[in-house]
Amino acid sequence: MEDKAKARMKEAAGAFTGDEEKKAEGQAQQRKGAAGEEAAQKAKTRQAEKEAREAERERDRQRRKDQGGLLGNVGDTLSGRQTHQPCSFLGRSPNLRRGSGTCMP
Repeated sequence: MEDKAKARMKEAAGAFTGDEEKKAEGQAQQRKGAAGEEAAQKAKTRQAEKEAREAERERDRQRRKDQGGLLGNVGDTLSGRQTHQPCSFLGRSPNLRRGSGTCMP
């Protein structure tokens, strides 16, 4: 910001004294300063977008965790925990095979 102010003063001094070279130099410095500010703003925007994506991923992870993981309440068969959702959850009729305890497809 300070550099842009100096560049404006240089341009004004060049215009006041009739020094076209100094005026052009001031204008070039202003363009350079504006480009730098634009690059800094783009970097801030990219960082904010990255942080927003990370926050969204974390919310999704937490939501899945709260819902019992990717498979809902379906447990793991090796530990003996619950392994099946109710048939209505799976979109199947509640007709059970004899002795199997699983829904019929």
